[in-house]
Amino acid sequence: MWIVVQYNHFEEDLFKNEMKLKFGNETQFYSPKAIVTKVFNNTFKKVEKKIIDNYLLCFNEKFKDEKFLNVVRTTKGLKNLLNGSLYHQKKILGFLHFCKKNEDQNGFLKFDFFKENIIKNKNTFFANFSKIFPNLNYKFINEKKSFSFVINGKLVRVKNKPNLVFNPI
Repeated sequence: MWIVVQYNHFEEDLFKNEMKLKFGNETQFYSPKAIVTKVFNNTFKKVEKKIIDNYLLCFNEKFKDEKFLNVVRTTKGLKNLLNGSLYHQKKILGFLHFCKKNEDQNGFLKFDFFKENIIKNKNTFFANFSKIFPNLNYKFINEKKSFSFVINGKLVRVKNKPNLVFNPI
């Protein structure tokens, strides 16, 4: 069963290691990421950026049992275990497959993920996204040559150029 957890900033590795110690190496983790182009000293640099901030999707068959979820709640590095993972399995799996099919060979979301899926299906995408990740605030702003949306108070602009995929301002 997949669960959605929020970990403390800068403690992702601690959380993952603790989960593997408690539940074994069969525990899987997923967090979609994209290449971000940022400007440093008048030069463009590409940086890896997680699109769901400090959230992780975690899978283990043991998570179906409530006593194991209580063990997850006591894991070092955990900030929050989102309730309702059992009831939202279809939406979590849909989001997971949606991201996986739009990844390149290196595991980064392709430009088409933002262009096709968010622009054309923005109402559905943000509605489903907000149900899975209730603490992440996404808001769609406009769609001209580029489009923008807000993630947790930060403006994100996606330009209509594949080399500037996910460009926070």
